[in-house]
Amino acid sequence: MSKQAKWSWMAFVVILLPPAPLFVSGAAAQEQAEEETRLRPLGTSLTAWDILKDKRRAARDGRWSAILVLSEEAGYNGNIFASPTTDGTVNDLPVGSAVLTSSARLEVYRYFTRRNRLTLGGNLVDNRYLEDSDVNGTYVDASAEFEHTFSRSTQAFVSGQVEHENDNAVDIYGDPFTRDFGYVALEGQAGIEQAFGSRHQIELSYEGKQKNYNEVSTLNSLDWIQHGPQVRYRFAAGPTRVRLWYSFAAQHYVEEPASDVNGNELSTNPAEEHFYHRAMLWVSRDLAPHVAADLRVKYNMKDDRFQGYESFHELELSADIAWAMTHKLSAEVRAGLSTADYDYRPAEDAGEALALNYRGGDFTMRYAVSRRAAIFGRYAMMNRNSNRQTGSSYMDYRVNGAGVGVAVVF
Repeated sequence: MSKQAKWSWMAFVVILLPPAPLFVSGAAAQEQAEEETRLRPLGTSLTAWDILKDKRRAARDGRWSAILVLSEEAGYNGNIFASPTTDGTVNDLPVGSAVLTSSARLEVYRYFTRRNRLTLGGNLVDNRYLEDSDVNGTYVDASAEFEHTFSRSTQAFVSGQVEHENDNAVDIYGDPFTRDFGYVALEGQAGIEQAFGSRHQIELSYEGKQKNYNEVSTLNSLDWIQHGPQVRYRFAAGPTRVRLWYSFAAQHYVEEPASDVNGNELSTNPAEEHFYHRAMLWVSRDLAPHVAADLRVKYNMKDDRFQGYESFHELELSADIAWAMTHKLSAEVRAGLSTADYDYRPAEDAGEALALNYRGGDFTMRYAVSRRAAIFGRYAMMNRNSNRQTGSSYMDYRVNGAGVGVAVVF
């Protein structure tokens, strides 16, 4: 979306969820634990564009320049354990809870010369639930990117990030897993950007990531490393902007054994190894002087290199419309759906593979109280429909949430 449509404030909320595996053991429980049903932090995505321009202008003059965004949001999540809607009589499920989200985002800029730029960043998100502290979690990351400009059309960059989360994962009944799935991750990327005139740009890069989990001495390590290339193409013509993106990643587990075609994690099986293919089309267009829309189509494929038990194909579609009603008041509506089909992971009926469908949406309003502060409110919902109706995972569930908060820019 263009800055014109956003006026002074911008927000983006993602609520579509990735697919999670069926059985709660080993890496399967790992993926289920990482399926996120909490509302994403909203406040630190609010950016005062005029302040940001001032900060970057100071950085170009050779000074260190920083921008800090602090946010507090009070809200409610109607299904904190992602419990199935078909199992509402068990353990009084689903369980809702009030939640307080505190977040901070810091960005630091410095141009050493007109050709060399350094950007430092950091994020902190802390979620506290009134009903059950087992789902509390804190996430923090720090990043750095160095960019060198060879010419008006050619740039190269190298970046790195470290992140940590101490999320205590729970199952659909609110009981903690044997592992808490806290982790430390290291990520690095290097690439080059080439512009062709004013409308076309291509970016080629290579990325690597290592994830180290809090381990339990009696269980296999779930640590993994992945790496692979990415290519991005950007096109801009008047009010229309188009982005194409493709990435490939090879993921290697250090110790966790792969599942055979029947889902058995035998000690004689090789360690898990997956190939990921991801592609996205993103079209953005200004529909009116203060209205902009985004459309995204994304395809994900996971290839389990052993016997294909965890392989799946997923297609996601989402749309977003933002309307700047005045210089101070803006609204945004987002809707999306996705479908994931597994090759071998079983569903309810014998011989049928697992299939998942997600539908979700959210509505957000923001009001700029001053140049440096804004208040916001939102409502979000997400439904998952599955062809599995028993067990401890992968059944239908629904989650609704709402929140109000304030963000301040320094």
